[in-house]
Amino acid sequence: MNIQTFKPISRRHALRGLSATIGLPFLEAMMPRRVSAATRLMAPLPKSLGAHPRVIFVYHPLGVHLPAWTPKGEGSGYELHGTLEPLKPYQKDLTVISGLANPTSKGGHAVGDTWLTCTNLTAVPGKDYQNAVSIDQVIAKNSEKDTRFGSLEISMGGGSGSPGHSTTLAFDFKGSPIPAENNPQRLFDRLFTDPGQNSVADIKRRLAEKRSILDDVLEESKAFNARLGKADQNKLAEYMESVRSVETRIQRLEGWADRQKPKLQIKTADIELEAAPNNEHDREMWIDGMYELSYLAFLADSTRVVTYAPHTEAGGLARTHHDYSHHGNDPGKIT
Repeated sequence: MNIQTFKPISRRHALRGLSATIGLPFLEAMMPRRVSAATRLMAPLPKSLGAHPRVIFVYHPLGVHLPAWTPKGEGSGYELHGTLEPLKPYQKDLTVISGLANPTSKGGHAVGDTWLTCTNLTAVPGKDYQNAVSIDQVIAKNSEKDTRFGSLEISMGGGSGSPGHSTTLAFDFKGSPIPAENNPQRLFDRLFTDPGQNSVADIKRRLAEKRSILDDVLEESKAFNARLGKADQNKLAEYMESVRSVETRIQRLEGWADRQKPKLQIKTADIELEAAPNNEHDREMWIDGMYELSYLAFLADSTRVVTYAPHTEAGGLARTHHDYSHHGNDPGKIT
């Protein structure tokens, strides 16, 4: 890949003596040397990419202050103000939809589980929690055959979280959470770093081994199923469906293993790949960096679907989530 490798001083840099290590304070030299990477990187997608639509779902866990968010007026002549005012130059390309609701969500804080599924999590008898497929995965199913990644899942918390406190926005067709990535370097490597030839061979060997194991498990389950009662058969069927989805992902990875990843002109200094989402000094750079990587994934047509939660519902900001959401119209908390 064509990359310029200049990097700023790491915030994890330390002064090392003979018997001690002393951490450095936050220095200007630790900032990425860029003139707004977002401005430079995020040009409009070229028409050569074709008419395939791209979609990114960005979740604000604490919501927005509606008086400062909702445009004034209706139709094409609406007026952007407050929070959305910086988008005025792009107004002709925007549609702001008001009046939406998700009545199945429970509570006012932790609703990431159902933001894209709109599901009543307790509707299934005998289950405390049962989610459904999220809209991003429905969209991804229509484009995944053409892209290396059917979808990308990004969040500050990473992983999948726990029922009712999800750290991912994406759920598969069985309602199981799809773990999210929160490490910019790992995401960058998945998108743009090619393994060496030996690594490709090793990847293909390991994928073949996993597929062989899954084939054996699927075959064994057929005989085992006949010995079970109806309730256990249903549970086993759900489990084996998840096994089949893993097998499908393995087949997909095998199909892309020999294909080179896209080569883009990128300066690594333009994206802060070492930024940590839970580090106060890093947070803004982490948020920007994940937006930029999402854009580059669209630009390279590596995926056409992204979900992104740049904050968590339990923190990541200067105040507690309760302090923000119960702001009492305090201007300092609203802004």
